[in-house]
Amino acid sequence: MSEQPEFYPMPSFPALEVSDLEKSSRWYQEVLGFAHIFTMPGPGGKTGLVHLRWARYADLLLRASPPILETKGIGIRLNYAVTDGGLDALAERRAE
Repeated sequence: MSEQPEFYPMPSFPALEVSDLEKSSRWYQEVLGFAHIFTMPGPGGKTGLVHLRWARYADLLLRASPPILETKGIGIRLNYAVTDGGLDALAERRAE
């Protein structure tokens, strides 16, 4: 039986709009080691939001976005602290 995630007020968190919610969610979980907290349905029963967690107070929300015709990612910067194992351990998981 898996442990239930802890729910708490989040003082701040990034929320990213992504074009492929399922693929993005898998990448954050499988490559970077985020844990899945919950998935919320959106319009038409499709997934609308995924809540992921790296560590306590290091939460990330992924939201489905419509296709964007202009350049993506300009002016966006996200910072995450990498603790357990450091960047070398994270890079090794990426290489697997």
